[in-house]
Amino acid sequence: MTPTRMSQQSRRVHSATHLFTTGQSVRLKNAVLLAGNVYRITASLPPTGASPQYRIRNENETFERMASEADLELVAASPRREESSSIEKHFGRPGEALGSVAGAGG
Repeated sequence: MTPTRMSQQSRRVHSATHLFTTGQSVRLKNAVLLAGNVYRITASLPPTGASPQYRIRNENETFERMASEADLELVAASPRREESSSIEKHFGRPGEALGSVAGAGG
């Protein structure tokens, strides 16, 4: 096998073993819950033993950290605007007249 081919195969296996991808937002497990403890994955690193590694960065810090996959959890994305308000679904948006009330008069 040529070095280039080995490198390409190694890269495929490397990316298949990682749960998170570059750009995703994660939180450190077992960390003190502070505002701004969300990190962004900046790079996937080779596994150390059986645990994939990542380079992560917080907007409020001037440095990057290295963390193992076992120490990270995905930050849930906030719901989309159209799904976020059940009040609007049932009662309409503020300033909109309700169809049955607006047409009623007497």
